[in-house]
Amino acid sequence: MPFDFAWDARNSDPFVTDPSYADYLNSSFAYPTTFTNGDGLSINAGWDTTPTGANSIASGNDPRIAGYNYKTNDGTGATFKADLSSGSAPGAGNYTVDIALGAIDQALTQTAKLFDNTTLVDDLSNGGSGYARAVNHWVDANAGDITATTSWTGPTKSVTFATTTVKLLIGGDNIGSVTCLAHFRLTLQEAGGTNTDITPPSAVRLV
Repeated sequence: MPFDFAWDARNSDPFVTDPSYADYLNSSFAYPTTFTNGDGLSINAGWDTTPTGANSIASGNDPRIAGYNYKTNDGTGATFKADLSSGSAPGAGNYTVDIALGAIDQALTQTAKLFDNTTLVDDLSNGGSGYARAVNHWVDANAGDITATTSWTGPTKSVTFATTTVKLLIGGDNIGSVTCLAHFRLTLQEAGGTNTDITPPSAVRLV
């Protein structure tokens, strides 16, 4: 089975049923937490810096847009970190990235940056001014404006991670409003990997 792992962000679990490739993400899950999805794949990840909070909003929605973890756009930012050399993760390589930024219940301005450790690989900040989005409008991994009321249909993006450290920064621009991370997914595009990490995590997510 190719490595395919996603996080559906919200405030409570169970609230919706995640697909087999995904696990639930709360704003209180600090790095490193071991996440395990329904396919039995695992990875160490979590918030390296803590978001402002989390909300569970629409239990009838696609789990990818049923809730969110959020950070006020005050310039400090919150960083979600994943270790591609941990658990079943195969290491550095070419990944398909899926991101949904937005809120079901509010019109907010979204700003985010994806890093390969310290190298910027996907800029969703609109030059530091963010992307203003109406209710049920989302920023996808290509900075597109996606209308989604119940199902997530945003296109994905191909990203090469030369290191094993993935960092997603939300709310890093001091522009006011709030950035909401609803969904984040990493899918390996090719076979192989360099996972030799057997360091135990500091916390474990049970499913």
